[in-house]
Amino acid sequence: MSDDPTPAIAPALIPLIVPIESIQPSPRNPRQGDIGAIVESLRRFGQQKPIVVQESSGHVVAGNHLYRAALSLGWTEIAANVVAMTDVQAQAFMIADNRTADLGSYDEALLTELLAELATMEELTGTGYDGEDVDEMLAKLEWKASGGSTVIQYMLIFDDEEQQLVWNQWLKVLRKRYQDDPNATHAARIVRAILEGAGGED
Repeated sequence: MSDDPTPAIAPALIPLIVPIESIQPSPRNPRQGDIGAIVESLRRFGQQKPIVVQESSGHVVAGNHLYRAALSLGWTEIAANVVAMTDVQAQAFMIADNRTADLGSYDEALLTELLAELATMEELTGTGYDGEDVDEMLAKLEWKASGGSTVIQYMLIFDDEEQQLVWNQWLKVLRKRYQDDPNATHAARIVRAILEGAGGED
């Protein structure tokens, strides 16, 4: 079934609605986002906050991926805070908007608790997490509580959205392939796949 192209925009944002064709994504946005996750969020919650657009160029300064997600849903309108700013200001704000989000962190125990509650009520849709994610987070907390060593984190940087989509699809494939170990983490599945592909040799 095709998506309903009627924009679901919060009532408080109605005065900010502009034709989606009147704006365009920033050609220099370095951020790589998960469009699929944002699409699911828009489907469930609609647009609850405006994107930010530079008035002179019509370029999206903040909310580029929300804009792309709305386009993919067939929206013809979107709520935008259209601001008069120089090119330098627009570039600096775009970087600041992305960077300040990066600098944040989570209380992992509290986040896991909240997600587990939503999972119990089958209300994870649109959150960007699924049941497998919650199971992995719970396993990680249990492992730490049992005396497991500090988890080593590694950041993947994708060249484009297609690479990220392929990566996410591969993780789903690994989940199905290694159903014999339902408590395995993404990292454990990836290492197992690599070792099997290499014949288990050094």
